[in-house]
Amino acid sequence: MKGLDQKLHHYGPIFNSYQRCLLKHLENLNKIKGVIIKDINLTHLPFADDILLFVQDNVESIKNLQFTIHLFEAASSLNINLIKTSISPINVNKERSDKVAKGWGINTIFLPITYLGMPLGGKPRTSSF
Repeated sequence: MKGLDQKLHHYGPIFNSYQRCLLKHLENLNKIKGVIIKDINLTHLPFADDILLFVQDNVESIKNLQFTIHLFEAASSLNINLIKTSISPINVNKERSDKVAKGWGINTIFLPITYLGMPLGGKPRTSSF
């Protein structure tokens, strides 16, 4: 989740490690569903002190994802910077994504976006090798 306070950047790997373990546990219990890509349930991609979280649009998965973040905040006494946190919905209508974002107190940013200098969600480019 993009948005861990920059002053606390050295805690990013702790957050990523914590999220990875808890998300895997919830995934095994069928309490959270990520994006299914070729039989792989993708729930997160960590990058240094950032993390991309993936969750299907269902109430239980969204609630459980939010719960993992609140657990991290309570256990670590750190807070996620909601100003730097956003939701980028895929195949979800604007009204629904805005409702989820409002419930979390974050912004909705529609694809394509740039994340860590890389374009995401645009038309794939092909190149010859």
